[in-house]
Order: sequence, then structure tokens, then C-alpha cells
Amino acid sequence: MITEIIISVVMSVLTVSTGALFFLMGKKKGEKDLLALFMINGYEVRTRIFRGLNNHVKKGGIVFVGDSITQDYPIGEYFPEKLVYNRGIGGDTSQGLLGRMEESVYALDPMCVILLIGTNDLVLLGDGIEAIFNRIQEAILQIRDHCPYTRIVCEAVYPVNPDIDPVTVSKRSNSDILVLNKRLKDIPDVTFIDLTNVLSDSTGALSKQLSLDGLHINQEGYRLVSDKLREIVPELN
Repeated sequence: MITEIIISVVMSVLTVSTGALFFLMGKKKGEKDLLALFMINGYEVRTRIFRGLNNHVKKGGIVFVGDSITQDYPIGEYFPEKLVYNRGIGGDTSQGLLGRMEESVYALDPMCVILLIGTNDLVLLGDGIEAIFNRIQEAILQIRDHCPYTRIVCEAVYPVNPDIDPVTVSKRSNSDILVLNKRLKDIPDVTFIDLTNVLSDSTGALSKQLSLDGLHINQEGYRLVSDKLREIVPELN
């Protein structure tokens, strides 16, 4: 009975991408395989929810797309006067994003897409900065092809701070993130926004005042991000 309750709870709240599944399937049998099942279920559940919601919402809004940092972002509270949609999935990677473009972007025909993705690739996929860049660039190219009049905003991947929680930060490093962000900055015809200086301390790591685990930002972090996005993105003014 307890096991059934645990499984029910996990499958209800866990929202992690197929990228995590590929990582876990290489691990030992048993509990790891069961956890992998939960993770892919979360990704599929969220995508299915998006598909259902898209049938009942207005098009032409502002879509925030990404992983758990986006999913946890209360955009409705920060931009109450705007038509905003949250299409974040916890644990997602750029690979997972490419598999849900229809549900997350195209079906909404947005006037603006704000994309923040890539930090989980560094841990879950392990195929290098260039591969991550190529997938993010491919997602941007696909948005441009399907939604030619949509403004595409690409955020730089946020810094991390392993001193807060090394387990959560895992194999992510600010040096790798810096290299990836430099590549993302060069993508043409995209509004690139780098909030590293806003979120980091004097060492370049994610500020301890803005995070509890060294990876995700807290509400003060979201407030700072919202203020900067509003300054830079006309659709949010």
C-alpha cells in the first residue's frame, strides 16, 4: 500500500525529460529502471497537458519554454497584464524540447518565445557543448520556420553554485556554461539575454541569496529576472 502511494505521488509530480531516461537506463536494473519509468511518464504527462490546454487558449501570446527553472516561474504573477503561457518541464533537455515543439510552441502561434534550456544537458546527456548548442540552435531554426513572425528570445543558461548543494549542481560547471553562452550569443536574428551578472556573486557563481540549491533560483531571483526581461523584451512592457 505504501509503495502504491509513493508511486502515485511520484508519477503525479515528477516532470523530467527523456534525456534523463537515457541516462538512467544505463544504470543498474531494478529501482533505477522504475525511476526511469516515472521520469519519462512525467515528461509525457506534461506534454499531454500542454496539448489539451492548447485547444482552449488564445493564440498570439508570450510563451516561456524550458526546464524546471521555467516550470517553477510564476509568470502569471509577474506579468498579470500579459497573455503568457508556461511550457516548462522539470528536468528537460534540449533533446527533449525538440520532441515537443508542436505542443510547446507551434500550436500557440506566439508573438514571442522566451527560451531557457541547456543546463540539464550538461548532466543528463554528456555529449559536449557543441552538441548542446546545435540542438538549441535547431530549436530556434524550427521556431523561425514554423512561426516566422515570432520574436525569439534566447536566455543565457544561468550560473550555478556547487558550494550551496554539490549534489544538485552535479557535473554542471560555470566554465562550461560560459562557453555555451558564448556560442548561443552568436545565433543570428535572436534577442539574446544574458542575466549572469544579475544572478551571480563576485566570483561568477549563482548568488546564495538567490538560490537554495545552487541550481534553481528563488522568488527574489525570479523578481530580478522579470524586471530585466520587462526592460529588454518589448512584448512584456
